[in-house]
Amino acid sequence: MKASTKRKKSVTIDVSDADYRREIESGLDQESALKPGRHVFRRGGFKSRHPGFEASKTPVKVRVNIYLDLDIVNFFKARAKSRDAARYQTQINNALRTYIDHLNQSTEMAASLVKDNAFIAAIAKRVAGIRH
Repeated sequence: MKASTKRKKSVTIDVSDADYRREIESGLDQESALKPGRHVFRRGGFKSRHPGFEASKTPVKVRVNIYLDLDIVNFFKARAKSRDAARYQTQINNALRTYIDHLNQSTEMAASLVKDNAFIAAIAKRVAGIRH
């Protein structure tokens, strides 16, 4: 893909057949990939087209080096080979995010139960029954 700026107000991207095939083979779906040919995009105006966008809430990717068990990596790489599947690093990230969300929900639920007088009374009644 070759990008050039002819004027300050636009960006031109030339997409070859090879560029298009490479994008599809990398896992990008056909609707999202730029078709071969010349594409001219208008520069600027992002904020007017996306008034609710807040850059501070956009997740930041950080490169880290970690050692994972081979079976874990192979599992996610195999899933990534499926048509329209996310890349394996993205799938690992999503699995970790799901785990974190589950932990947060569990913590919130435990905190709400500790404040729930009916729950505490039920626990006290059960403990009293166990003692006898």
